Amino acid sequence: MRRNEEHQEIIDGLQNMPKIKDNTDKNMLYNRISLEMSNTRVIENRFRKKKLVPILVTILTALIIVLVPFMLKTEDQVKQNDKQFSEIEMETNFDRNEESIVMENSDRDQESGEAATNYSEEVNEIKINMEDSLNSFIIQGSSTSKIVYGAIPDLGKQYIIPVSFIVDQDASVEEYYNELENYIKNVDVEWATNDYMLANASFQLKESDVIIDLGDNFSIGAGSTNAYIFEQMLATMFTPYGINKAVFESKHHGVELGPFGVIEELSLSKEDDSIYKLYNNQFLIPIPNSNLSIHDAMSEMKMEQEGFNISQTVPDEVQLSVESSDELLLLTLEEESTIGHDQEVMTMIEAILMTAKSYGYQSVQFRNFPVNQIGPYDITKPIPVPKAVNPVDIRN
Repeated sequence: MRRNEEHQEIIDGLQNMPKIKDNTDKNMLYNRISLEMSNTRVIENRFRKKKLVPILVTILTALIIVLVPFMLKTEDQVKQNDKQFSEIEMETNFDRNEESIVMENSDRDQESGEAATNYSEEVNEIKINMEDSLNSFIIQGSSTSKIVYGAIPDLGKQYIIPVSFIVDQDASVEEYYNELENYIKNVDVEWATNDYMLANASFQLKESDVIIDLGDNFSIGAGSTNAYIFEQMLATMFTPYGINKAVFESKHHGVELGPFGVIEELSLSKEDDSIYKLYNNQFLIPIPNSNLSIHDAMSEMKMEQEGFNISQTVPDEVQLSVESSDELLLLTLEEESTIGHDQEVMTMIEAILMTAKSYGYQSVQFRNFPVNQIGPYDITKPIPVPKAVNPVDIRN
């Protein structure tokens, strides 16, 4: 009853309130009311969030208190596991590294061995190539070939250039002598030497002499030099066969030999005690020096004769002491000397061998050389003197 009376009083009070007229547009009024309601919701939401923050912080703190010991225990366990794993890995890696080091060392040793082998092969190949590239001026003894001994004068007609044509073992030496002019012409283009004095000559080789037909128009020219060169040419060509006399055939029953007049025979003998030097950088040639000892001959081989295009065959820096033992010439290289493995040394050895031969020695022993091998020559052993000089191989 009481509630109905209060309700009626509220209604009567509202009816007695003054009337207020509001001309505001309904849509605008609606928008204002909607805006007020939205603001109210925002404030309520913010209030609710402020109320939730302490609650969430409390819950989070509790969780941290509960989880931290567990996390610390787990971290320690992880560290311990990591440490154990690291130790195991280090041991494994150490073992692996040991194996790797052994394998690498083995591989390295193998590579070093292979490199040393390759280096040795390269050095040997270089030596072989070097020896192949060295030019030899002599012929050592051989049973598989024969030699046809030729001779031509130098441009100044002062010296004889011996030339040794190598032919087959079963070849007729006499036939080659009768064709010698053609062989000399074939190679003389590069030699820059003088004309072949025995052009158009024919030869018959006997046991101790050679019969020579020089033709009806042969002439050696005036002067004693031409006569000397002519004689030395024949001696160079035929004395190696043991022939010591030349017999001339012509319609004049002899040959006009300049100041000696017409002669029918000529004794042949080679100059002894000759020193071999290098002519035109192409030939080893004998320079007659019959008054020099073998010791002085070694010194003379250092001298050049530029006016005749003749070069030394013993270098200035080479000092040799000379000894003799019967048919063996012993040459010792003195300590202050320098020597290598090159063409100059090769030429020196061969020039000394030819010089020793002209002095009557059968072999030469080189001592105190810094190398054991030069070209084909074993320096540690006595080297036989050569069979011939300035070889030209014309074998088929």
